[in-house]
Amino acid sequence: GIRDVERSRGLGDVYKRQIKKEIAFYRKVCQSLDISPSQLIHVGDNYEADYLVPRNIGIRSFYLNRTGYRLSNNDDSVVSDLKEFVYKI
Repeated sequence: GIRDVERSRGLGDVYKRQIKKEIAFYRKVCQSLDISPSQLIHVGDNYEADYLVPRNIGIRSFYLNRTGYRLSNNDDSVVSDLKEFVYKI
């Protein structure tokens, strides 16, 4: 996860004051990794913060829908578990 990236890059608490549901958080991650948003793949179980927000800046994001609740769209970026996520990437 992001904490592993922080440790491996020596970033410590660089994201501590960032809020994941804000675009600035994802821009900071990309900047810290020295990559463009299109080079990042993200998965998470919060539809807004983990899926919609990163998609708004070009990050390839996946919504981890563990509830099985059907969304109104048939988006290929919705996965039910991490095995399916790995398969899709």
